[in-house]
Amino acid sequence: MDSTNLAISLALAHPGLITPCALLIGGEAGPQQTARRRMVIDHFGFAPDITVPAAAHPPLAPGGLRRAHPEAVSPLDEPHLEAADALAQALMARGLTTVVSGFGGDEVARVRRPEGGPVLTLEPPAWCGERVGDLLGELNTGISPPTVAPETALVALEVATPLMARRGLWTIAPFTDPELVRFGQRLPLEWKRDKRLLTERFAARGLPDTVVHPVLRENFGHLMNRGANEFATGLLRSWGKELHLVEQGFLDQAVLAETVEQAALGPEEATPYRTGLFLITAIELGLRAL
Repeated sequence: MDSTNLAISLALAHPGLITPCALLIGGEAGPQQTARRRMVIDHFGFAPDITVPAAAHPPLAPGGLRRAHPEAVSPLDEPHLEAADALAQALMARGLTTVVSGFGGDEVARVRRPEGGPVLTLEPPAWCGERVGDLLGELNTGISPPTVAPETALVALEVATPLMARRGLWTIAPFTDPELVRFGQRLPLEWKRDKRLLTERFAARGLPDTVVHPVLRENFGHLMNRGANEFATGLLRSWGKELHLVEQGFLDQAVLAETVEQAALGPEEATPYRTGLFLITAIELGLRAL
């Protein structure tokens, strides 16, 4: 919704010159995504579309950038780096140099919780070693002052922009513009809830209800399930007890091994562990490249 609203604004300002692009998620919501994008593209004056099927480049797949050149990749880079890099290469081949992102749109329309609520207690996953528990008390100490743009939007840019920069692409995030951030802060609650302002703009521009109110959520969860089940577990099994993160006390090898075996049973079984297993594998790949 965020990036589509930006794309519409650009297409209206520069008819026929804005190239839409996307990673096609596939899975259950794949047909909805394809149909929704086609309706928007046909409704406004866009340049020819660029798409890459994300399923052809799953996370941690052999031959992908993260495994082929781990020395050039940060563990904190885009989780779906393999697919995103394929899209970046397709954009570069078209001669494009700038990408406009919807990062920060969620924050502009966020309904904030009242101040003074209970402080959340962080509980590390069972596979964490004693060293992680010792470090929890140092979280959020010595950090910089709050920024005008929300921290979550800046983190998203930090994750996504390096891969674009490697391919000669400059990323712009209009929702992090200070004036737009302040506009979101002043927006009445009823216009923030469920992103009403952005949703109603779709309707005001004549888009059908299937675009305004899509039935299914569109995300890459099923692809990360596959990455954790098929590739993360394979790598972690192959390394066995010889993990740097185990040697340094960040992981409990026995608990991790049990988790790996559970996640190896299938993509659905990997779902509860996908984020943790991905991060562990990504960090270990980075350490082994040093």
